[in-house]
Amino acid sequence: MSSEREASGVAATSASPSQRGEGAEGADAGLERTADAVEELYRLRDTFFPRDPAEKPATLRARADAALAVLDSLPPEQRKSPQQRAVCEFLRGKILDVFPEYNKEAEDHLSKAVKLNPSLVDAWLCLGNCIWKKGDLASAKNCFVLALDKGADKKILCQLSMLERSMAQGEDVLYHIPTSSVDGDFRYPGESREIPGFHAVRAISRCVAAHPGPVRGVRVTCTSFHTQEYALQRLVAGLAAKNV
Repeated sequence: MSSEREASGVAATSASPSQRGEGAEGADAGLERTADAVEELYRLRDTFFPRDPAEKPATLRARADAALAVLDSLPPEQRKSPQQRAVCEFLRGKILDVFPEYNKEAEDHLSKAVKLNPSLVDAWLCLGNCIWKKGDLASAKNCFVLALDKGADKKILCQLSMLERSMAQGEDVLYHIPTSSVDGDFRYPGESREIPGFHAVRAISRCVAAHPGPVRGVRVTCTSFHTQEYALQRLVAGLAAKNV
Protein backbone atom coordinates (compact mmCIF):
# COMPACT_ATOMS: atom_id res chain seq x y z
CA MET A 1 0.00 0.00 0.00
CA SER A 2 1.42 3.37 -0.96
CA SER A 3 2.62 5.92 1.57
CA GLU A 4 0.21 8.46 0.07
CA ARG A 5 -2.76 6.22 0.81
CA GLU A 6 -1.50 5.79 4.37
CA ALA A 7 -1.15 9.54 4.87
CA SER A 8 -4.71 10.09 3.67
CA GLY A 9 -6.07 7.69 6.24
CA VAL A 10 -7.50 5.26 3.69
CA ALA A 11 -5.01 2.61 4.70
CA ALA A 12 -5.85 0.12 7.39
CA THR A 13 -4.89 0.73 10.98
CA SER A 14 -1.55 -0.46 12.28
CA ALA A 15 -3.13 -3.55 13.84
CA SER A 16 -2.46 -6.90 12.24
CA PRO A 17 -5.16 -8.64 10.17
CA SER A 18 -5.79 -11.14 12.97
CA GLN A 19 -6.26 -8.30 15.44
CA ARG A 20 -8.70 -6.43 13.18
CA GLY A 21 -10.73 -9.43 12.08
CA GLU A 22 -12.39 -10.20 8.81
CA GLY A 23 -14.97 -7.43 9.16
CA ALA A 24 -12.31 -4.75 9.39
CA GLU A 25 -10.48 -6.23 6.43
CA GLY A 26 -13.67 -6.09 4.37
CA ALA A 27 -14.22 -2.46 5.33
CA ASP A 28 -10.64 -1.60 4.40
CA ALA A 29 -11.06 -3.30 1.02
CA GLY A 30 -14.27 -1.39 0.36
CA LEU A 31 -12.69 1.93 1.28
CA GLU A 32 -9.70 1.13 -0.92
CA ARG A 33 -12.01 0.50 -3.89
CA THR A 34 -13.64 3.86 -3.28
CA ALA A 35 -10.26 5.56 -2.94
CA ASP A 36 -9.18 4.04 -6.26
CA ALA A 37 -12.36 5.39 -7.89
CA VAL A 38 -11.65 8.85 -6.45
CA GLU A 39 -8.07 8.80 -7.71
CA GLU A 40 -9.32 7.87 -11.18
CA LEU A 41 -11.88 10.69 -10.99
CA TYR A 42 -9.20 13.28 -10.25
CA ARG A 43 -6.90 11.81 -12.89
CA LEU A 44 -9.70 12.36 -15.38
CA ARG A 45 -10.17 15.93 -14.17
CA ASP A 46 -6.48 16.73 -14.67
CA THR A 47 -5.88 14.96 -17.98
CA PHE A 48 -9.16 14.98 -19.94
CA PHE A 49 -9.47 17.98 -22.28
CA PRO A 50 -12.04 17.25 -24.99
CA ARG A 51 -12.58 19.45 -28.03
CA ASP A 52 -16.07 20.25 -26.78
CA PRO A 53 -15.65 21.95 -23.36
CA ALA A 54 -19.18 20.93 -22.38
CA GLU A 55 -18.19 17.28 -22.56
CA LYS A 56 -15.84 17.44 -19.58
CA PRO A 57 -18.37 18.46 -16.87
CA ALA A 58 -20.79 15.78 -18.07
CA THR A 59 -18.07 13.14 -18.03
CA LEU A 60 -16.89 14.21 -14.58
CA ARG A 61 -20.46 14.13 -13.27
CA ALA A 62 -20.96 10.58 -14.54
CA ARG A 63 -17.65 9.43 -13.05
CA ALA A 64 -18.39 11.20 -9.75
CA ASP A 65 -21.79 9.51 -9.54
CA ALA A 66 -20.09 6.16 -10.15
CA ALA A 67 -17.57 6.82 -7.35
CA LEU A 68 -20.38 7.80 -4.97
CA ALA A 69 -22.18 4.57 -5.87
CA VAL A 70 -19.10 2.58 -4.88
CA LEU A 71 -18.96 4.44 -1.55
CA ASP A 72 -22.68 3.98 -0.92
CA SER A 73 -22.36 0.25 -1.58
CA LEU A 74 -20.40 -0.19 1.66
CA PRO A 75 -22.64 -1.91 4.23
CA PRO A 76 -23.33 0.04 7.45
CA GLU A 77 -21.29 -2.36 9.57
CA GLN A 78 -18.21 -1.32 7.59
CA ARG A 79 -18.70 2.33 8.54
CA LYS A 80 -19.05 2.02 12.32
CA SER A 81 -15.74 3.14 13.78
CA PRO A 82 -14.83 6.85 13.92
CA GLN A 83 -11.83 6.18 11.67
CA GLN A 84 -13.97 4.49 9.01
CA ARG A 85 -16.62 7.19 9.20
CA ALA A 86 -13.96 9.87 8.86
CA VAL A 87 -12.55 8.27 5.71
CA CYS A 88 -16.05 7.90 4.25
CA GLU A 89 -16.81 11.56 4.90
CA PHE A 90 -13.45 12.55 3.39
CA LEU A 91 -13.97 10.50 0.24
CA ARG A 92 -17.51 11.77 -0.23
CA GLY A 93 -16.39 15.37 0.20
CA LYS A 94 -13.49 14.92 -2.19
CA ILE A 95 -15.76 13.42 -4.85
CA LEU A 96 -18.20 16.33 -4.57
CA ASP A 97 -15.34 18.86 -4.70
CA VAL A 98 -13.94 17.63 -8.03
CA PHE A 99 -15.78 20.40 -9.90
CA PRO A 100 -14.36 23.94 -10.17
CA GLU A 101 -17.34 25.54 -8.43
CA TYR A 102 -17.63 25.79 -4.65
CA ASN A 103 -19.81 23.05 -3.17
CA LYS A 104 -21.26 23.57 0.31
CA GLU A 105 -22.08 19.87 0.67
CA ALA A 106 -18.46 18.99 -0.06
CA GLU A 107 -17.28 21.40 2.65
CA ASP A 108 -19.71 19.88 5.16
CA HIS A 109 -18.47 16.33 4.56
CA LEU A 110 -14.80 17.35 4.66
CA SER A 111 -15.38 19.28 7.88
CA LYS A 112 -16.95 16.18 9.44
CA ALA A 113 -13.95 14.13 8.32
CA VAL A 114 -11.37 16.29 10.09
CA LYS A 115 -13.53 16.45 13.21
CA LEU A 116 -13.79 12.68 13.36
CA ASN A 117 -10.09 12.22 12.64
CA PRO A 118 -7.91 15.36 12.78
CA SER A 119 -4.95 13.32 11.49
CA LEU A 120 -6.38 12.95 7.98
CA VAL A 121 -3.87 15.10 6.12
CA ASP A 122 -5.54 14.82 2.72
CA ALA A 123 -8.88 15.78 4.25
CA TRP A 124 -7.37 19.03 5.55
CA LEU A 125 -5.86 19.68 2.10
CA CYS A 126 -9.18 19.07 0.33
CA LEU A 127 -11.05 21.18 2.86
CA GLY A 128 -8.63 24.06 2.32
CA ASN A 129 -9.05 23.85 -1.46
CA CYS A 130 -12.84 23.70 -1.10
CA ILE A 131 -12.98 26.76 1.17
CA TRP A 132 -10.58 28.61 -1.12
CA LYS A 133 -13.14 28.34 -3.91
CA LYS A 134 -15.66 30.41 -1.97
CA GLY A 135 -13.08 33.14 -1.35
CA ASP A 136 -12.42 32.55 2.37
CA LEU A 137 -8.63 32.68 2.02
CA ALA A 138 -7.87 32.99 5.74
CA SER A 139 -9.81 29.83 6.60
CA ALA A 140 -8.26 27.99 3.67
CA LYS A 141 -4.79 28.92 4.90
CA ASN A 142 -5.68 27.68 8.38
CA CYS A 143 -6.58 24.28 6.89
CA PHE A 144 -3.25 24.05 5.05
CA VAL A 145 -1.31 25.04 8.18
CA LEU A 146 -3.15 22.44 10.27
CA ALA A 147 -2.34 19.84 7.61
CA LEU A 148 1.35 20.75 7.76
CA ASP A 149 1.26 20.25 11.52
CA LYS A 150 0.77 16.55 10.77
CA GLY A 151 3.94 16.46 8.67
CA ALA A 152 5.59 18.14 5.68
CA ASP A 153 3.90 17.46 2.34
CA LYS A 154 4.83 18.86 -1.09
CA LYS A 155 1.23 19.21 -2.25
CA ILE A 156 0.24 21.18 0.83
CA LEU A 157 3.33 23.38 0.67
CA CYS A 158 2.59 24.14 -2.97
CA GLN A 159 -1.04 25.09 -2.27
CA LEU A 160 -0.06 27.17 0.75
CA SER A 161 2.56 29.03 -1.29
CA MET A 162 0.03 29.91 -4.02
CA LEU A 163 -2.55 30.95 -1.46
CA GLU A 164 -0.13 33.21 0.42
CA ARG A 165 0.89 34.92 -2.84
CA SER A 166 -2.78 35.65 -3.53
CA MET A 167 -3.28 36.99 -0.02
CA ALA A 168 -0.16 39.15 -0.23
CA GLN A 169 -1.42 40.71 -3.45
CA GLY A 170 -4.85 41.29 -1.95
CA GLU A 171 -6.45 39.18 -4.68
CA ASP A 172 -9.35 36.80 -4.67
CA VAL A 173 -9.15 33.49 -6.50
CA LEU A 174 -11.37 34.88 -9.29
CA TYR A 175 -8.57 37.24 -10.32
CA HIS A 176 -6.64 34.25 -11.63
CA ILE A 177 -9.42 32.84 -13.79
CA PRO A 178 -9.37 34.18 -17.36
CA THR A 179 -12.66 34.63 -19.13
CA SER A 180 -13.83 34.91 -22.71
CA SER A 181 -17.19 36.07 -24.05
CA VAL A 182 -18.99 34.84 -27.17
CA ASP A 183 -22.19 36.56 -28.25
CA GLY A 184 -23.59 33.27 -29.58
CA ASP A 185 -23.64 31.93 -26.02
CA PHE A 186 -26.18 34.48 -24.83
CA ARG A 187 -29.60 32.87 -25.06
CA TYR A 188 -32.84 33.07 -23.16
CA PRO A 189 -32.88 30.70 -20.17
CA GLY A 190 -34.18 27.31 -21.21
CA GLU A 191 -34.60 28.36 -24.84
CA SER A 192 -32.55 27.96 -27.98
CA ARG A 193 -33.27 31.39 -29.45
CA GLU A 194 -30.60 34.02 -29.04
CA ILE A 195 -30.97 37.29 -27.18
CA PRO A 196 -31.46 40.26 -29.56
CA GLY A 197 -28.32 42.03 -30.72
CA PHE A 198 -28.61 45.12 -28.50
CA HIS A 199 -29.10 43.06 -25.35
CA ALA A 200 -26.32 40.66 -26.35
CA VAL A 201 -23.88 43.54 -26.71
CA ARG A 202 -24.92 44.93 -23.34
CA ALA A 203 -24.50 41.48 -21.78
CA ILE A 204 -20.97 41.14 -23.18
CA SER A 205 -20.10 44.65 -21.96
CA ARG A 206 -21.33 43.85 -18.46
CA CYS A 207 -19.36 40.58 -18.41
CA VAL A 208 -16.16 42.34 -19.43
CA ALA A 209 -16.66 45.17 -16.96
CA ALA A 210 -17.57 42.92 -14.02
CA HIS A 211 -14.89 40.26 -14.36
CA PRO A 212 -11.89 41.14 -12.12
CA GLY A 213 -9.40 38.82 -13.79
CA PRO A 214 -7.81 38.76 -17.21
CA VAL A 215 -10.16 38.79 -20.18
CA ARG A 216 -8.84 36.35 -22.76
CA GLY A 217 -10.94 37.63 -25.62
CA VAL A 218 -14.35 38.56 -27.00
CA ARG A 219 -15.89 37.01 -30.10
CA VAL A 220 -18.83 38.73 -31.78
CA THR A 221 -20.04 36.75 -34.78
CA CYS A 222 -23.82 36.60 -34.39
CA THR A 223 -24.64 40.24 -33.66
CA SER A 224 -25.00 43.07 -36.16
CA PHE A 225 -23.76 46.50 -35.09
CA HIS A 226 -25.59 48.26 -37.93
CA THR A 227 -27.87 50.05 -35.46
CA GLN A 228 -25.69 49.52 -32.39
CA GLU A 229 -23.06 52.23 -32.85
CA TYR A 230 -23.26 53.55 -29.29
CA ALA A 231 -23.20 50.04 -27.84
CA LEU A 232 -20.19 49.24 -30.00
CA GLN A 233 -18.36 52.31 -28.71
CA ARG A 234 -19.06 51.31 -25.12
CA LEU A 235 -17.91 47.75 -25.77
CA VAL A 236 -14.67 48.87 -27.42
CA ALA A 237 -13.99 51.26 -24.53
CA GLY A 238 -14.53 48.45 -22.05
CA LEU A 239 -12.19 46.14 -23.94
CA ALA A 240 -9.53 48.83 -24.09
CA ALA A 241 -9.81 49.34 -20.33
CA LYS A 242 -9.16 45.61 -19.84
CA ASN A 243 -6.22 45.62 -22.27
CA VAL A 244 -8.00 43.11 -24.53
